[in-house]
Amino acid sequence: MEKPSFFKVLIGDFEDKLQLPPEFVKNFFNGLPRECVIRSRIGTWHVKITGSSERLFFNVGWKVFVEDHSLELGDFLTFEYHRNTEFHVKVFGKTACEKDFAMDRRKKNRTQQRKNDEVQKISYRNGVGEAKSTLNNISQVKEETGDDFWIESLMAGPASKKRQGENTMLSPSSSSCKQYKRKTRNQVGNANGVAGL
Repeated sequence: MEKPSFFKVLIGDFEDKLQLPPEFVKNFFNGLPRECVIRSRIGTWHVKITGSSERLFFNVGWKVFVEDHSLELGDFLTFEYHRNTEFHVKVFGKTACEKDFAMDRRKKNRTQQRKNDEVQKISYRNGVGEAKSTLNNISQVKEETGDDFWIESLMAGPASKKRQGENTMLSPSSSSCKQYKRKTRNQVGNANGVAGL
């Protein structure tokens, strides 16, 4: 026996909730649970169905499903309803082929590895301080000098060095990031260069 099914093309605002097709609701409203399980190739998600007898939505729990499947505008989903409160879903991308989540995870892992490889450790020749910067996160950079003088600055991306007079000026390579200038009391530790770049 064939299972009742429907499809949805993801358009509009689908991230927080997704409306079930009215014709499907009309035919199966009395049998639909208020809580269901959505099952895909990569796992199961508990989702609440909310709304009235005419308009029902996958709601609470749907957002996690969207995030875990990296759903995007234009993706195509097929739902097959099993009377034991389960919907089996297949996710098709813009290529019209079923999404390969294993490939997506490998791609994300490679991207993350590249970002991790770009982590910069900055150490000063005079042992003044150390800072870390990643492309993945905007991080707060702290330097400690020999006389407890602190500098804080928001920074993202790999750091580059620029000369300004006798001081070394560190700035992210991205022009949108806040640049900062290393200031010292009485030219403590007069940093003439940055090692480790």
